[in-house]
Amino acid sequence: MPDGRRTPSLDQLTDRGFAETVACQSCKASAGETCTRADPHTGERVPVTNFPAHHSRLKRAERIQRLNAEPTQEDS
Repeated sequence: MPDGRRTPSLDQLTDRGFAETVACQSCKASAGETCTRADPHTGERVPVTNFPAHHSRLKRAERIQRLNAEPTQEDS
């Protein structure tokens, strides 16, 4: 890895794909886009590398998945 970046694990790639099913409220990435952060030296937006996505985005995707999986009153 000459550029200093680390290679994400399969779990992280899976989590990133799952998180990208919803928009990110932290960085405003749309559904289907990777989360970004500001580079501390240039201020440019760069993809997050140490985490699959922002924590709030992962939690939001999990919540939406749970809501979609719960049976409604009509299903009973």
